[in-house]
Amino acid sequence: MKIDLIPWDPDSSEHIERLIAQREQCGWSAEKVRDPWAQWQREGMRSLFWLVIADESEPNVQEKLAEHFDKNPSYREYLHDTCKAVRLVPRSPTNAKFRPIGHIALDKESANGREAGLKPTEDGTYWIGPLYVAWELQSLGIGRAAMDTAEALVVQPPLNAKALGLDTLAKKHQEDPEYIAAHYEKPPHTTNQGWYERRGFQVFHSADGIYTGPDRFGKEWHRTAVFLKKSLVATTN
Repeated sequence: MKIDLIPWDPDSSEHIERLIAQREQCGWSAEKVRDPWAQWQREGMRSLFWLVIADESEPNVQEKLAEHFDKNPSYREYLHDTCKAVRLVPRSPTNAKFRPIGHIALDKESANGREAGLKPTEDGTYWIGPLYVAWELQSLGIGRAAMDTAEALVVQPPLNAKALGLDTLAKKHQEDPEYIAAHYEKPPHTTNQGWYERRGFQVFHSADGIYTGPDRFGKEWHRTAVFLKKSLVATTN
């Protein structure tokens, strides 16, 4: 499975609305897309990319995409590559059309880490921000392919990362039947925390109440975040 990363355009209403829709499906932070996420993208604090399947014609991909679009008809609409800068570095958008099936962000600092009392470091760590893959497509290994691509990207110039850090929902929530019923139409395939741990990330901190917001029925939740880190080794030819 090959995944292309296409920059999110914070000045495109179509990009904004699609990201809000994906965050609503994810279950939290939809209200943060317009502010502060869009401004973070403009200021270079965040580099958020759409996840795009490079070849939609693969048989197993077609079946899952059909299920995805049947459930989310508006996602059949194409977006266009219109982002003009990534981390303040100008780029020439291609205007190529694409249909994102998720998103991933790379941040220089961890906003949730600051809230949790973690001090900023200068150890070459980049932070994975929001990562989402459409529920109907998660069995295709898209999240794994996206992380592989991100890990390969951040160790190269100009980022030259030495490690990747991230925060995600503590697994106790996604193992709780009450939480699952309130947030998902069907149980997730795996917990976020467990998925990252299998990729070599290790928990080094946790904080209660970092993730707040309503479930799909309107009830407010205060969720625990775990913070994980993974050392990276750049490969040279």
